[in-house]
Amino acid sequence: MDLSEILLGLLLENTYLILGLGVFAGALGVPIPTTLLIIAAGAFSAQGFADFKVIIVIVTLTAVFGDCIGFFVGGKLTSFQNRLPSFIKKILDSGKSSFHGCSKKMIFFSRFLFTAIGTPINILSGFYMCKFRNFIPYVFAGELIWALEMTFVGYWFGTNIELIYEFMGNISMISVILLAIYVVYKKLS
Repeated sequence: MDLSEILLGLLLENTYLILGLGVFAGALGVPIPTTLLIIAAGAFSAQGFADFKVIIVIVTLTAVFGDCIGFFVGGKLTSFQNRLPSFIKKILDSGKSSFHGCSKKMIFFSRFLFTAIGTPINILSGFYMCKFRNFIPYVFAGELIWALEMTFVGYWFGTNIELIYEFMGNISMISVILLAIYVVYKKLS
């Protein structure tokens, strides 16, 4: 039995608690299949075992809360910057110029399109001293879109959860690869 099967079993027993804890942990960077949990919860909603609106609220708020913790951790890391090895300082310095202090588009799109880089974006936003008032609206809007899209996918196609999850994982991987190509292209241009 793998982690996904265990989590789905727990989700069936206590949908809202497991969903909230899973999404929160995922937002912190714990490698949990949060998309699968949300799709499954959406399927439960279609079958009458969970409330669609409650799922959206739980996913959005726990994801935003986890994102904010990552942001504040990143802000605290700036005080350790002088203790880092020089090669890490160089990497962070080069990232600062490309991140532009507070990349609102990157923050927004990393919530629902490039989800694999969401946690690092949270930490870098805090590290590069993005103002929280500039960070939070883009995080909230992006997480709300993610909650809606994944819950709707589960609601509409819930009978094929594993197939959908695999498809969504492939789309996410392709998105990250395309983003990396774009970043390299911009650096070389």
